[in-house]
Formats: sequence, structure tokens, C-alpha cells
Amino acid sequence: MSGVDALVSPRVKPPRVAYLDWMRGLAVVVMMEIHSFDAWLRPDARDGDFFRLARFLGGFPAPAFIYMSGFALALAVGAARRATAGASPGAGGRPGFAGRTVGERSPAPPTGARHLAGRAALILFGAYAFRFCEQLSWAVPPGLALVNALHRNDVLNCIGVSLLAVSLLAGLIANRALAISASVAIAAALALLTPSSQAWAEPAGLPHALWLYVQGGPPETYFPLFPWAGFAFAGAAAGQLASAARGDSARERRAIGVLFAIGLTLFFGSIVADHSAVTWFPGADYWHSSPNYFAARTGYLTALCAVLWAVDRATAARLAGSTFRPLVKLGRHSLLVYWVHIELVYGRVSYPIREKLGIPLAVTLYVTLVALMTAVSYGRDPLWTAVKRRYAALVGSGAARGDVRISAK
Repeated sequence: MSGVDALVSPRVKPPRVAYLDWMRGLAVVVMMEIHSFDAWLRPDARDGDFFRLARFLGGFPAPAFIYMSGFALALAVGAARRATAGASPGAGGRPGFAGRTVGERSPAPPTGARHLAGRAALILFGAYAFRFCEQLSWAVPPGLALVNALHRNDVLNCIGVSLLAVSLLAGLIANRALAISASVAIAAALALLTPSSQAWAEPAGLPHALWLYVQGGPPETYFPLFPWAGFAFAGAAAGQLASAARGDSARERRAIGVLFAIGLTLFFGSIVADHSAVTWFPGADYWHSSPNYFAARTGYLTALCAVLWAVDRATAARLAGSTFRPLVKLGRHSLLVYWVHIELVYGRVSYPIREKLGIPLAVTLYVTLVALMTAVSYGRDPLWTAVKRRYAALVGSGAARGDVRISAK
């Protein structure tokens, strides 16, 4: 079986990883904060420290979502391989976190790349569909709405394309140590090439919609692959380290400790490099294209994953059996919350208050929005369960009447 066919078995559904849901939930809350204040605050309320702090915090969600997408993909690949391979020992190399060898070529699951790559493609399709529907909601003619949707790249576009690339790498390289090294190298290359990529000329004949993934700026693209896809590869590298230790609490603690140390090293190392006498990246805009800022973000994301792992372990016994875990619930349904809140914040429903609110009222509406999206998250599961049961009942009644043929395979 080829490496590309060795991604994730559709029959293996890895369990939720609670500390990633904590992190997604935190990112969701901050995402709603910056979107709310960006949409609703009137111009004079944007001049003070309040909005500056809101914008600074607003730099967290996008890289966090992209980073966690790569991290979760690596955990899913590891879970599928463990479920398929069982306890078969590897041979050669030095001992790894999970009792296998770090350089071990993990036995491949029996089915292929279509499941994992299909999920990434579905995210990409959802990004375009969401923008298309958004355009239609503003009464834009369908043809123009489609053109506008194809020429607007947002964070979901970046996540979809990044996951396609990360899944391809996961399929081509089954050796864990080599896969981690390749992920780190690609993340670093994307960050280091970002300053020079700003000067690249758009190739003749290439559709502009594709070029927006390489280079561009608002409002056409907010998240070109340089450097944003690098966060997905960085997350995949961290996820591979964490995946190697799953199932062994002592080794998992050591792996998380290593990630915490790496994160702090990247964060503080980038600050030292940025304040040194040497100009490492002349011409780079620190907040948009500097590899130093990329390293700082990757560092605090990696360290935060480790911190939230510790928080989850410390609160697991106390929260066992509790259904009220709003951050976790928001994290589990982050995509649904993203779609719904964008329409509420930027859509026609809030147009009468666009850039017309003072800080107190904007904060009040933001808190209300968080509460509403929490309710939506809690309501999603029972609603979806009811829909599936209704569908199963309809299929079952149809089969009883002979309207539906069920294969005996």
C-alpha cells in the first residue's frame, strides 16, 4: 500500500481531544470579540486603548484555528494508525514517546486518502459556499455573487488548502521523525519566504482567484498561504509529537512538557531576535510579514496547547459528568458558530448599528452574542440527533414498504 493511501481509515473516528476544544472555544470567544467591535464601534470609539487592545487580542483566533487544524489532523492520523496497527512493535531507531521508535514507519490503515483529503475539500467548498450565500443575502445577482465569492479568500479557504497540503505530506511520509522534520521545514520556509513573496509578480495566465492564495491583501484576501499555511504545518509537527505519546500518561506529560519548552523558546527567542542589533528581515512588516512574528505566534500557540492540556487534566475529575462546559461546547461547534455569528455581526440584520455604537453598548451586545452562540452550540447536538432519527425512521419505513433496497453486504 502506498503512503498516500495510508492516511486515515473512514472507519476510525478518533475521540475528541478536550484541550483542543478548550483552545478552539477560547479562540471562538476572542473571534466574536474582535468581529463585534470591528463591526459596531463608531469611529470615535476606535481611537483609544480599548479598541487597540481589542485588535491586539483579535490577532489570536486566525492563527489558532489554522494551527489547531494541523494539530488535530496529526492526532487523527496517529489514532487511525494505532487502531489499525494495534500493539505491533517497531524495529530499529531509538525509543519513542509511545513505546515505539521515533523513526518507526507506522503500519498503515487499510483505506486511503479520500476521507482526510475529502474533509479538507469540504471545508474549502464550505468557504466558497458561505461567501456566495453571503453575497446573495445582500441582493447581489447570482453571477456576480459567484465571481465575488471566488475572489475572496478568508480563513476557511486557508484552512482547507492547508489541510490538503498537510494530508498529502502525512500520506507521503509515514516515518514519524521524518514527517515532523518535514513539517517544521515547510512551516519555516513559508514564514521565511513571506517578505520576498510580497514582491512576486502575478504569472500571466494564472487565474487571479488562485493567485490570491499566494499573495494579496484586503478585501480580496486576508490569509494568503505565505505565511498562514505555515501555522498548519507547525501544528501538524506539534500534533505528531503529542500523538506519539497518546495512551501513556507519563510519556504524554513528557511530550507536552517538550512542547511547552519549544513554545517558550520560540516566543522569547523571536522577541530577542527582533530587538537585536541585527536586522534579520529588512523590509518585512513585523505585524504582517515578519518571520519573527510568525515564530512568536507559533511559540505562544504551542505553549498554550500545553497549558490547556494541564488545565484539562486538573479539572477533569471536578467536571466529570458535567454537561455545562461552555468553552468546550463552543470549541466543538466552532465552524457552526463562525458561520452564524458572521451573519449576525456583519450581515443585514446588524446593518442599522454598523459603526454606530459606543463602547458600553457594544460590550453588552458582545456578551449577548457569546451567550446566544453558546445556546446555539448546546442546541445543535439534540437537533442533529433528532434529524438523524427522523431520517432513519423514514428510511426504515420505506424499506418496510419495499421502496428502499438495503444491500445485504
